[in-house]
Parts: sequence; C-alpha cells; structure tokens
Amino acid sequence: MKTVSLLLILFVCLNSHPNSNSQIHSELSAPLPSDDFMTLLNPLGPVYNVVQLEDLGLTKGKTTHEPWASSYWPIHRGVLAFRYPNKASYNSKSFMDNFNAYMANPAEPYIAENRIDHLSPSEKYDLLVGDRNWSLTKAMWKKGYDDYQEKGIVAQWTGICHGWAAISHRDSPPPKHGVVMRDVTNSYSITFFESDVKGLLSYLWAESAPETKQAGNRCYQFPVTRDPMLRPQEVSCLDTNPMTWHLAVTNRVGRFGKSFVMDSSSGPEVWNYPISSYDYSYFNARTFEPVHSFKSGLVPISDLTNDHFASVRSDKTKFVVGVIMDVFHSALIEPTMGPMGNALQTHTFIYDLELDENYNIIGGEWYSEDQPDFLWTFADELKARTREDIQDFGVWDDTGPMPANISQSAISASQRGKVMATIVDKLHTKSIE
Repeated sequence: MKTVSLLLILFVCLNSHPNSNSQIHSELSAPLPSDDFMTLLNPLGPVYNVVQLEDLGLTKGKTTHEPWASSYWPIHRGVLAFRYPNKASYNSKSFMDNFNAYMANPAEPYIAENRIDHLSPSEKYDLLVGDRNWSLTKAMWKKGYDDYQEKGIVAQWTGICHGWAAISHRDSPPPKHGVVMRDVTNSYSITFFESDVKGLLSYLWAESAPETKQAGNRCYQFPVTRDPMLRPQEVSCLDTNPMTWHLAVTNRVGRFGKSFVMDSSSGPEVWNYPISSYDYSYFNARTFEPVHSFKSGLVPISDLTNDHFASVRSDKTKFVVGVIMDVFHSALIEPTMGPMGNALQTHTFIYDLELDENYNIIGGEWYSEDQPDFLWTFADELKARTREDIQDFGVWDDTGPMPANISQSAISASQRGKVMATIVDKLHTKSIE
C-alpha cells in the first residue's frame, strides 16, 4: 500500500505540470564530475548492468557489520558537555539556557559529593586526565557560544553526527558496556558509560578524522529552488544523481557488504546516516504502476511519450525503469546511563534509471523530494588521530591510574579542542572486552 500510495501521489504531481524545462540543459542529465560513485569502491570492477545486478541478487543487500545508533550530541546542548543524567536541567532548545544552567552548577560539587556518574562525558575525560581547568568541556561550550555570538542562535540540527556516522559505519564494534578508569592522580574511579564512550568516539572522528572519499557536494541553498518536476535548479544541488546513488548502494553495500554515509537532507542542513541495508523494487515510468520484475518495468524511451524529463535525458538513453528503494540506517537516539541498544530508521527514495541498449545504467532522475545530497566514507586503513597521538607512550596498564605522560599530552590536545585517540581507543577496547 505504501508503494502504491507514493507512486499515485507522484503521478498526480508530475502530470499537473506542463512539460517545460527549458532552463536546464541536457549536459546535466548525467552525474556531475564530482558525483562519482567509484570513489566509494575498492579497486574491484563495479557492476553497471541492471540485469547483472538482478542475477547477482542485489535488489537487496546489507552490510557485514551493522552500524550502531547513538546521539548526534547537538551543539545547543553543549556537545559532550551535555549532562544527560540530569537531562531536564540541560535540555532547553535555547543554547544560552543550557549554558547558563551549566555555569550555575560547576563540576566541583559533583566530585565532592561523589556524583561523578552525573557529569558529562567531557567532564569525565577532563577529570581522568587531571585537567581541573576543564579545557575539553570549555571547548565544547565554546562551539555553541561562538555560533551564538555570530548568528544570535545555535541551530538545533547542528552537532557531531558526522563523527558518529564516521566511526559507526566502519567495521568497528559498538561499545557494549561501561568502563571504570582511575584518574591520573589515582584519586577517583570514573565510570564511562556506553553513551560516554560512543560520544568520545564520535567526537574523535568529528574533529580528527582522516581525509574522506566523497561523491557529490553539499547543497547550501535554502530553500532549494525547483522546477515544476521537482528538479533543483541550482547546479550544486543536483547531486547525488540516481545513477551514482543506485550503483554506490548495490555495489558497496550489496556486493561488498560495506557501509557508507549519506547526507539524507537535500538542502543546507546535514543529516549524516550510516547505511545498514536496502531493498528495492521497480515501477513502470510511463504508468507509475508497481511491477514485480525488471522486465515488466522496462519502458523504451520512444514509448515514454509523457516523459517530463525528456529535455534532460542522456542522448544515449534507450530504456527507462522506475525504482522505489527503502534504505535502512542506524538511528539517532538519546544518551543514557544504561545500555543503548540499536535502532534503525528508513528512508524511501523514488527515482528512475536511464539505460543504454545493453541495460547499463547511464543516468537517472529523482521523483521523490526526499533524496540524498552527498555520500562519503574513508579508506579502510585510515584512522582518526591527533598530533599528540603520534608518539610512543609505552605500555599502559589500564588497571591503574592514567599515565602522566599521556595525561600531559591529553591536556595539550584538549586545549586545542581535541580528544586523544590513545585514550578514546583504550576506552573503546575495554568496553567491548
């Protein structure tokens, strides 16, 4: 019923507009040079052919490693300075309300009253490394304060979802339980809950990630101006092309079992999600009727007399087939002192694919306004690191206090608004043992 309803709406919308698209030229029908799905693949040859994708069973697929859910640690709540165990006191939609609540309740009384569990992830990190100047925590609040000073507001969608998506989509297991660590002075036992470890991992990858491999570019226009066929008129908002999207998903996720990250928002907001699985079926691009096979949905371009995208089709297009795809990705969830578990959300993308005479995919057009903006990942061997991590700290016996040499380097990194991979990776390792 969902598929039928969506396609019916599309049929009504597309047929309520004249076939006019004179401001868009045919050279924009294929993916732009920056919108290349091959940047997301390993050197093995991709499959471009729709029939071969069918024969390989790639109309559905899932990753070998399932990405894990977490918070995006919004900036208006202080990023990792958010004291989520006392959420009600720091959960205003206003950055200044949350900042003032924090300023009125410094960390020292929490420590004196043995309420360390109720501190934020950044405060626990500062305490662990012996930084009673709270450098990392101050850096968290500075992100929002700088935004507020410049714009008068801190947008609620901004956070570190790019860091969470970065580490979550890699072949890296999620933290499974909390970790108890002794601080550098050996005065405190500090429990880093599962949410704390996920938050620190997310921040490490948000601030110190290696170079990305990306297909497509971010669209900054708001609102996105569209022609009568819902096609963006701004060239920078045209990617990701359906060809890029379809071949990235079927090849990287379906064939190789690897995730990648999509910005699911086609406008200036960025919502990064690590893809877990997908499942698609076809529809007839002339009648908008769902079909049960590729051949049933295949329409020769010469028969597509009501094609509202005719002026932007590739000259090499011989056939068009409609696709409706459900994409499943890990969800954004609230931090908690207990187990977080996993959760999935779904996006439904509707588009068509342009095929040449051999059924190779050469382009496509979006039908749904809901579509990914850009796609990205990292080379498998790359890791998130700060400059403080590039030294030999010797053996760290994590049953004892934080080593002083690591503590000193960590404070230096915190003063630059960074967390050290040496510490965060240790917390992660202990949380999965």
